[in-house]
Amino acid sequence: MGLLEEKDKQFLREKFSKEMDKKVKIIFFSNELNCQYCKEIRMLLEEVTELSDKIEFQEFNFVTDKEEAEKYNLEDSPVIVFLNEDGEDTGIRFYGIPSGYEFTTFIEDVVMISSGKHQLSEKAVEEISKIDKPIEIKVFVTPTCPYCPKAVFLAHQLAYINKNITGKMIESMEFGEWAQKYNVYGVPKSVVNDVVEFEGAVPEKVFVKQVLEAYKKADSSLIVQ
Repeated sequence: MGLLEEKDKQFLREKFSKEMDKKVKIIFFSNELNCQYCKEIRMLLEEVTELSDKIEFQEFNFVTDKEEAEKYNLEDSPVIVFLNEDGEDTGIRFYGIPSGYEFTTFIEDVVMISSGKHQLSEKAVEEISKIDKPIEIKVFVTPTCPYCPKAVFLAHQLAYINKNITGKMIESMEFGEWAQKYNVYGVPKSVVNDVVEFEGAVPEKVFVKQVLEAYKKADSSLIVQ
């Protein structure tokens, strides 16, 4: 028995048919020796891939395919990586299973990468385009958090429009050591370059300002308004 109900599959078939344009490649790095949900993640990705000929899926082992994992600077597994039609890394990551509310984010990412359409304001795009140094946005979540997808999708959109940014969803229960390291007591919690932290599903303007604040610490020439 699959993870997606038939009515959900039909909805996604129609959505992908209407909204997808270019191909999207999804790469899954598993680790069967220490992975609670690898089987479910694989099954979910396979089911989604079957719903559109514009979605490609490939799996690697995080341990034995180390060269592939290093190509995307991956620290741990399980993790999902998104590439565009040209095979370019979008900077979008899912550390852990994109289940519950985060499945919606996963689907929106697929459509965004395929269609080239995001939901960011022109002002946000203008400001984020100034970033010319590596920025890493970690967003800690739980599958039952209804506010987390907003924060994750913002991070993923920023990564999509600027190749210097990596946006990571991190499922707090699966990556307990990371959650403990970053003192995650409530979700969503966002950590930018390990120097700026904030909690909650903040508005786009606030989220972008926090990201720019982290960038400012690396580039004092940028003045955050």
